[in-house]
Amino acid sequence: MPTVLFIAPRFGSLDRGMEVFTGVIGTWLVRQGFTVKILSGPGRTLPGIQSVHAPIITRERFYRWIRPDVLCRLLARAGLGPSELEAFSLLCSASSTLDACGDADFVVSQAGWRSAHWARKNFPKAKIVCVGHGGVVWKELAFADAFVALLERDREKVRNRLPELQTTVINNGIDLERFTPAVGRTKGRHILSVGALVNGKGHWRLLDAFLHLPPDVHLTCVGSGPEHAALLRHPAAASGRVAFRAVPHEDMPSIYQSADVYTLASLEESFALVYFEALACGLPVVVHDGPRQRDIIGPDGIYVDVTNPEKYATALLAALERPLNPASRARIAQYSWDSVAAHYATFLNSLQ
Repeated sequence: MPTVLFIAPRFGSLDRGMEVFTGVIGTWLVRQGFTVKILSGPGRTLPGIQSVHAPIITRERFYRWIRPDVLCRLLARAGLGPSELEAFSLLCSASSTLDACGDADFVVSQAGWRSAHWARKNFPKAKIVCVGHGGVVWKELAFADAFVALLERDREKVRNRLPELQTTVINNGIDLERFTPAVGRTKGRHILSVGALVNGKGHWRLLDAFLHLPPDVHLTCVGSGPEHAALLRHPAAASGRVAFRAVPHEDMPSIYQSADVYTLASLEESFALVYFEALACGLPVVVHDGPRQRDIIGPDGIYVDVTNPEKYATALLAALERPLNPASRARIAQYSWDSVAAHYATFLNSLQ
């Protein structure tokens, strides 16, 4: 059976959507007879999967070396972010681990264009598969044999510009056995936001809107990142009704089940798993009124201009008045991880 190498710099040390994806898809492919390897920085391993670890400079180390706000400005000017720097440091040190990587029939590149370029250079006989976790990145696709889009609009964009590239659409998935509505819980006034504390997630917009909410409303922001200190200085954080927490992914179902509304103030998302996790737990979901959000969430979303604090607050209040809706699970039942992984196995086999 074919060998698949995933490049996932923070696998085993972070639990974001991409790391969850890598573990679930990799485990499922092993069950189907594939040989699966994961190239990453040091971290936990999974049964049946060969882990190839190389030294990596993590974002946490960067944050200890330099003030996060200064770092972020410098990285932005250079067109780099913490994820790109983590990937770059991994690939610089990975040359010493090539023997451990061995041969691969497919390399699933998930760390930007440098990852795809590195894979093309070191695995010339492999099919390089790029996954659109961050949407369409043209520089990355220059080294790809195939592209997995998370939305149809991304596939069409790639087809129009690169018609020779093999493409498909496979949405991200969700564990519907873990993410379920709370049983017997009475609805309250608790808003939840889950996302890295980085500027792109727009948590400051949510805090601006929170200032317009009644004093019986509480907010929990789950995530970590360089914006933490700045967010703590926001006037809303001084209200005593805003909590910031870092929660391991295995504990997230109970976090959703303790909330009454989910929201994320980012202006654009490639395909946020957190939307599906919230919907699976029956929560009303309030997001920015953008085309990608509407593609992902569909009729179950509450859409608002999150750049307008008063309108954002009004939408959150309306969502708090909505009853919990376990029926929202029905539309996302097609996105079970088993179904998603089966699509990946079929697509990889079609590339041989």
